[in-house]
Amino acid sequence: MVMLKGIPELLSPELLFALAKMGHGDEIVLADANFPTSSICQCGPVEVRADGLSIPQLLESILKLLPLDTYEPNSVVIMDLVESDKARGLQIPVWETYKSLLLKAGLKASETLPDYGSPVVNSVLSDAMERILAWVSGNEGSIPGSVCEPCKHG
Repeated sequence: MVMLKGIPELLSPELLFALAKMGHGDEIVLADANFPTSSICQCGPVEVRADGLSIPQLLESILKLLPLDTYEPNSVVIMDLVESDKARGLQIPVWETYKSLLLKAGLKASETLPDYGSPVVNSVLSDAMERILAWVSGNEGSIPGSVCEPCKHG
């Protein structure tokens, strides 16, 4: 196998291929271990397995290669908590890790997950289905731990 310089070794050939195919407005979802990625991918988007890798590991590696959409006010979104989890004040510590990684990648503080994010509910995610090129299924155990990244315009 040929080794490419500067490519994070955590990224599989399948994931690199999905990233390379992304164009204006395409999105990729980094799905937590509890998300039904295989079921969703039966009807369109590509499923990329990333077994054994956490979402922070994937996010950090992808951010080294994929520029975020600078024209989109919410270039990264996370799954929202369900009402019962909000009511009991459930905290998701991994969201702070995401925020740190996004700041390190050059996003301004105002553009990164304010107040634990610009969360999306399932209905909003359903509306975005046609723009999602690939679902990457990782082993993040946080509920919810999914991240959606649009491809950069221009």
